[in-house]
Amino acid sequence: MEIILGIVGALVGGWIFGNTFSTGASGFLDRVLTAFVGAVIILGIAALFSRRRTT
Repeated sequence: MEIILGIVGALVGGWIFGNTFSTGASGFLDRVLTAFVGAVIILGIAALFSRRRTT
């Protein structure tokens, strides 16, 4: 499940950075960092919801 959320997060990160900040990530490192930030955000949100559900 975390892999799927990470992939979705990478897509969301690309969309957020591409549309909101207009970074136009063209280099490999730019794209990797954008995907990483998006994945961390989505996985963090998922962790918050899973903690609330188990408590």
